[in-house]
Amino acid sequence: IAVLGGIVAIRTFLSISLDVEINGHWPWQTTRLAQETAALAPREPA
Repeated sequence: IAVLGGIVAIRTFLSISLDVEINGHWPWQTTRLAQETAALAPREPA
């Protein structure tokens, strides 16, 4: 069971590391960054 736990921990670490390398930010920052981008985007008049 310890080996399986180690494999899961290593896989999780590598997955998060790859996501940071590709996107340039932590995976849990996606929502906040999307909100900030939407707030800065110019809005068209209705």
